[in-house]
Amino acid sequence: MNKLTISLRITQLILLLQIALLAFTTLNRPDMDLSDMGVLGAGIFLSLFKTLPFLILLPGVMRGSAKTISWLAYVLMLFFIIWVLAAFGKEGSLTGKIGTFITLLQFVSASMYVRWEKRQPKAEA
Repeated sequence: MNKLTISLRITQLILLLQIALLAFTTLNRPDMDLSDMGVLGAGIFLSLFKTLPFLILLPGVMRGSAKTISWLAYVLMLFFIIWVLAAFGKEGSLTGKIGTFITLLQFVSASMYVRWEKRQPKAEA
């Protein structure tokens, strides 16, 4: 495996982890009674709403499209701010700190993938 493939796989894996973490933080709240179907439905709707930017970009990221992954890097900046606020807010949540770390890791791997992908045609020509 070359560095391009490794960075793509890391980006794809962390994108799925990011979606799961957002859904987990939405549904794992002390004020939510998940036995109530209305509350569960609202939680699932909120999870889908929060993950919508990632879900829109998911097909392109899975194909390895450099343009889509560069857009992912822009979206990650917004989520980085959200996770930092959650990590260092009043409660100081552990999931916020985990989210901050994986968003930073995903941003670096996505940026490196786009950089190496753009350089690859020049090296082959």
